[in-house]
Amino acid sequence: MQQQELQERNINCELLSCRALEAHVEKDKLIMKIEAAKKGKSWDEIESDGDQAWQLGFTLSDSQGDENELEHSSLQETLDKELKELDKKLQHKEVK
Repeated sequence: MQQQELQERNINCELLSCRALEAHVEKDKLIMKIEAAKKGKSWDEIESDGDQAWQLGFTLSDSQGDENELEHSSLQETLDKELKELDKKLQHKEVK
């Protein structure tokens, strides 16, 4: 039961992290559009520039995502090992 609960919490944490990242990206895109509008750019120019900037940002975030995925996998393995050790200790105590 504990392992399942931990896995559910990890999944929820990952989902919330993704949503937070998406919200941050959207906020940054809106800020860029507002700044461009303040400088007098037309809406067509803003949309065109925004698409190009988004594509560049997406490429950069992909490489950062790979690093984060490796870090997450390493952390997940460590947590799994710790959970197994705790399960063994609990089983040992229950046997006594």
